[in-house]
Amino acid sequence: MGNLITCSISCDEWMDKISQWLDKKVGYIHDLEKNLATLENSMVKLKAKRNDLLRKATREEDKGGQRLEEFQVWLKKVESLDQKVDALLDARDVQLQRLCLCGFCSKSLRSSYRYGKKVFLSLIDVVQLENRVFQNVTDQVVNKADTAVIEEIQVPR
Repeated sequence: MGNLITCSISCDEWMDKISQWLDKKVGYIHDLEKNLATLENSMVKLKAKRNDLLRKATREEDKGGQRLEEFQVWLKKVESLDQKVDALLDARDVQLQRLCLCGFCSKSLRSSYRYGKKVFLSLIDVVQLENRVFQNVTDQVVNKADTAVIEEIQVPR
């Protein structure tokens, strides 16, 4: 009788794990429309942040600063992700037309699953890049030409 209870508990845990796994996998398809909208909005915010930081970097470079390598790497990641997201958004209409049963299923299940997973993973990448905080985008070089020199002039009497 004790073995039956142990088996029952482990079966419940096992079924719970399977249920969670299925929820995650089905969620890629079921949440596709919501994830696409969120991805598009997050990408707009990320591009705005990139543009603001580029403007700041340009101003600081004009004063003699040099872009930090860390910032350059971030810019390259944003550019790469921008191209990836554009490709995903270009395929949006075709993928959404494949959905049926109110988004619970697809006419091409494998294709929709892969697309939904790419959208979800791209959304995570966009949010991570958007949450990156930069204290400085350039090194702070003090330019002697920017410092004012004050000379004392004797006024004749």
